[in-house]
Amino acid sequence: MNLSLSLLGISNNLINDLSSSKYMTNLDNLTSCCNQIKKLDSNMFSQANRLEWIDLSYNQIQIIDSMAFNGTMVLHLDLAGNPISSIETNFQEVKMKQIHFSIQCHQQF
Repeated sequence: MNLSLSLLGISNNLINDLSSSKYMTNLDNLTSCCNQIKKLDSNMFSQANRLEWIDLSYNQIQIIDSMAFNGTMVLHLDLAGNPISSIETNFQEVKMKQIHFSIQCHQQF
């Protein structure tokens, strides 16, 4: 019997690393919000070539490597509520239908 996981919800689990993408080969939906992920590394999702929907909202993501989604077919990426400080220039070449950033700016005069 060959079981394949297509939807994975691992929110609110204090997860700080998703580097084991070899276990994501059949995923098409990943929800990992409200964890402690700090960086999206190069080829992080390279084994997850069926992945279309990623929710990484409300983590601690500060840096996004331009090749983090290399080889994927991601259509929707939710990064709301992350303290993103750096997105590499080539990230603009990523072909997604929807990327959600929620940016809160607080200025003091």
